[in-house]
Amino acid sequence: MERRTRNARLLARQAFTFIELIVVVAILMVLSLGVIVNYNSYTNRERVRQSGLTIKSDLRLVVSKVNSGVKSASCTTLESYDVTFTNICSDGIRSCYSITVRCTNGSDEPVTVYLSKEAHFQSADQTIRFFPLSAGTDLTTDAIITLGGISTTYDIKISPSGTISDY
Repeated sequence: MERRTRNARLLARQAFTFIELIVVVAILMVLSLGVIVNYNSYTNRERVRQSGLTIKSDLRLVVSKVNSGVKSASCTTLESYDVTFTNICSDGIRSCYSITVRCTNGSDEPVTVYLSKEAHFQSADQTIRFFPLSAGTDLTTDAIITLGGISTTYDIKISPSGTISDY
């Protein structure tokens, strides 16, 4: 009999109490919540950054096309490529930018690109004209296009000469 009681006591010492298990589960839940919140924040930051990189790439493509004189077949003489940044577009929710080819005989239909819902323009609505054959832009000073998100911003600098860079 004494041997059984001693074995029962040893088993009782080796097991966890219910309170200890609850504490461990609570700690794991708090750590998991922290990981999920940080992941969501990271995802939002990266979406803003990716939107900025896409805009920068599109602007560099515009500079390349305008410097090469690329135009549609119906265009007689290329005047400029106009890029318009709009805080709230026709859908009433998201920001967008439009690229329009201007010619002496009119303009082509603008190409509009909508940003992801996590990113929006913080700078005011503006239009920047890129002139052909390395003539630069209509800017007199650097223009800063600021994209914002929940916890981050991304800046793109456009110089009067048409150089596109991070700010």
